[in-house]
Amino acid sequence: DMEVMTDHFFPRDQLWATWLRDAEHINTGFIYSRPSPRLVRFLVEFLDANYYDVDAGGIRDGMDQRVFNKWVMAAMDTNPPEAISYY
Repeated sequence: DMEVMTDHFFPRDQLWATWLRDAEHINTGFIYSRPSPRLVRFLVEFLDANYYDVDAGGIRDGMDQRVFNKWVMAAMDTNPPEAISYY
């Protein structure tokens, strides 16, 4: 549903590696998508969960790219996965 750019030089080996910074897996400066009901739901859930500046009494992480990467990584870790990555 989405094609994205990464900040990794060697994405075949580095994409989703836990030893790299979360912010660098998906570069949110370039996202190409073919909207489907499932993708729209996924993005609306992300926006709803991360809309406000304050979360649980603390200031929310202001780097949306890092927040989005963590959101996608969490979705990939669910069973069954809510997101799947192909390179």
